Amino acid sequence: MTRSAICPDTDLVRVSAKADYGFRAMIELARRPDELVNAEIIALAQDIPAAFLRGAILPDLRRAGLVFNTRGPGRRVPAGPPPQRDQPG
Repeated sequence: MTRSAICPDTDLVRVSAKADYGFRAMIELARRPDELVNAEIIALAQDIPAAFLRGAILPDLRRAGLVFNTRGPGRRVPAGPPPQRDQPG
């Protein structure tokens, strides 16, 4: 960890708003393990700007393999990688 990430006069670590929102989104998904959750629900429950969640946070979490999204009206975001499809063979 770089020294610049540590707050002067304390041993606390500064966390960017993007990282904070990402953690909070994952916490909200963990609270709903068997649900497909709409991004707006996450945003409201965790007081995260919905546009920032959809445009910056969820795409990063998806690329990291931590969440995936479904298509269609009311797109939902479950935690974890997408389920494996059965391979013919």
